[in-house]
Amino acid sequence: AINLENAEVRELQVLDDAGQRLVVVRNASLAGFWHDEIELTRLQVASDLGDIAGTAGVALTGTHEAAASLTASVPLSMGEEPPYRLQLHAEAEGRLAELRIDLSSRQPDVRVIGRLLDLAGSPSWDARVRSPLFRWPLGEQRSGPPQVSVQNVDLQTSGKLSGYSIEGRGDVSVAGTEELAFRLVANGTLDGLEV
Repeated sequence: AINLENAEVRELQVLDDAGQRLVVVRNASLAGFWHDEIELTRLQVASDLGDIAGTAGVALTGTHEAAASLTASVPLSMGEEPPYRLQLHAEAEGRLAELRIDLSSRQPDVRVIGRLLDLAGSPSWDARVRSPLFRWPLGEQRSGPPQVSVQNVDLQTSGKLSGYSIEGRGDVSVAGTEELAFRLVANGTLDGLEV
C-alpha cells in the first residue's frame, strides 16, 4: 500500500514529443492512498488551463466503484477583454461501467446530468443539458448588452466521439432582433457536426 500524506509540485511543464509546451502546472498538491483503490483525499492543481480542487477515487478490483467531487475555475478568452473565469462544480458516482455525473456552472447557468458509460473500454455518454439563460459575452462586468441570449435550453446528447447525436430546443435572440424558438437535431463525429 502507498499512503501519501502531502505531495507538492511547483512549476511543472508538460511537453509534447516535439518539445512544445502543452501545459504549465504552477502548483499542485495532493494526499491519498493506493492499495485496492486509488483515493485522492485532497487534490489541488493550479495551471494555465485552469484550477481544480476536490476529491476522487476508484476501486481497482470488483466492479470498479468510483466517485468524485470537484470544483474548477477555467479561463475563457474572449478577444481583447481579460479572460472570463468559468466556475464549474462536478459530482460523479457509480462504477466505471456506468458513472452518474452532475456538472453545473453559474454565469452561464448550465447543468449537465447524465451517465458516462464503459470508461475502461469504449467510452460513451448519455446526458441532458439544460440552461434557463445563457448570454454571450459571458460575465456581469462585460460592457454593453449581450450579443446573444439563449433561454429555456433543453438538449439530450448521447454517443461517443466517433458518433454522437444532439437533439433539443430553446429560444434565441441576437442583439437587435426578436426572440425565436429553435429546435436542434445534429449528428457528429471527430470530423465534424451535421445540423
